[in-house]
Parts: sequence; structure tokens; C-alpha cells
Amino acid sequence: MGKKYPDIEIYSFEPIRDAFEEFRQNTHKYKRTKGFNIALGDIKGSSKILKNDFSASS
Repeated sequence: MGKKYPDIEIYSFEPIRDAFEEFRQNTHKYKRTKGFNIALGDIKGSSKILKNDFSASS
């Protein structure tokens, strides 16, 4: 993953499908990177995510 941290493992959680697919495309060559198409929170449940055309705003 890099010279500074060669043994690093990255776990990414991305609930928005498009952003998750972009993450997968950008990181598929890194074996120590794991992506999950889910959201995390401190309570069990579900919620709506408002999606914006500018993905960083979603």
C-alpha cells in the first residue's frame, strides 16, 4: 500500500452504491483494502441518504 506503511489494512464502509463502485475501481489492485457497501452507526436501523450530483456532498 506504500513504503511508509507496508503492512497497513484499510476497511472502508460506503453506503452509496455509485461511490462504492468508484472506490472498488480505484483500489482493486490493493490486496489489503477491503470495501463494504453498507453504512455504520451507533444504533440499529435504516435511514434515507440524500444523493447529490457532487458525490462529496452526499
